[in-house]
Amino acid sequence: MPAHDDLAAAGRISALAGLLAGIAAIAVGSIFLIFALPSIGRPGEFDYLFSQAAGGFLIILLGLLGLFASALAWPSLRGERGAFLLGSLFYAAVFLLFAAYQEWKAAALVLMMAAVAWLALRRRQDAARLIFLFAGLFGFALTQAAITLLPYGWKTWSVSGVLFLFAFLLLSLSPHLFRLPLISGSRSRRPGILLYSLLALALIALSMATLVHLPGPAGPRSSEIELSKYATDSGNATDVWEDCGCQAGSEMSSPSSLPQNESDRIWQEDRDLQQPGDVGSSGEVCKGAAILTPEDVRTFPRGEAVQFSARTCPREPCRFLWHSSRDGYLGTGQHLERNNLSLGWHNITLRVTDSSGRSDLAYVEIAIAEPWVC
Repeated sequence: MPAHDDLAAAGRISALAGLLAGIAAIAVGSIFLIFALPSIGRPGEFDYLFSQAAGGFLIILLGLLGLFASALAWPSLRGERGAFLLGSLFYAAVFLLFAAYQEWKAAALVLMMAAVAWLALRRRQDAARLIFLFAGLFGFALTQAAITLLPYGWKTWSVSGVLFLFAFLLLSLSPHLFRLPLISGSRSRRPGILLYSLLALALIALSMATLVHLPGPAGPRSSEIELSKYATDSGNATDVWEDCGCQAGSEMSSPSSLPQNESDRIWQEDRDLQQPGDVGSSGEVCKGAAILTPEDVRTFPRGEAVQFSARTCPREPCRFLWHSSRDGYLGTGQHLERNNLSLGWHNITLRVTDSSGRSDLAYVEIAIAEPWVC
């Protein structure tokens, strides 16, 4: 196979990867925009630079930029012109929309992405490669700033980001790919190409899975320090309230009971955790702290009562202490209810301490948002 045919084949594969990445990005932005559209022009209290609706439009624009790079990588003048015309019209329309709603920071990002495309086209031979690199890396920062409904918004860019970066690497290394073993100097390249294609797909899948599963526990390390201040206090819940400078009232947290069927389910789960012969044993701490409600990565409307419940200790009474990274001390008790949590993401930390002073921690992360979000 001649060298120019090798480069053309690498360009087509890169274009296909970029096409899939662009479609995935547009899908993410469109789905997010369905829920966030009412926020256009009025950023929320925990949005970073612009409203969430503006973030959805920007994700779509970045996906279109990736599609334009795919058209550049594929040797088709008609496809390149069509992608350029469609992208230019959409960019202009979104820029005017942002200007009408005074989303100036989002409008500045539109101009920045257009400038990146213009600068890349000045180096015609490397334009597709440079745009793939920009889209793959910038997308992680953009989705983190745009999708504040999730604690790790950048994870939504895992598929598009990995595919864009794969397209960049393939274009960058294409002059050397066909010197690899099983391909160079071989009469039949199909087995080698198939093998390396499977390896590339495996690396892509592994990279996506790694990004999706990072980072680790939701609770911040600082919560352990703050909780230890309360956990070492041997007083009752009222003493803790006084130490925190809080006054119990109708607007503050108070222990609450779950519905009977929920309590029965929790009790049965605790009984199932016990092994035969465990009942009555001494010196054994309960099998770790566990938060039953709320579930991890849940969004609640502002003002709605949030039920907090922990798994019981099967063999001895334990002390339960709840803490929020945003609101601080929440209260004590196995069951708790709060209806005045602040807007934003809360790292909820539960510390369970037994009668001997041994303790364990559990974490969940929840969001409090405006009612239209939910």
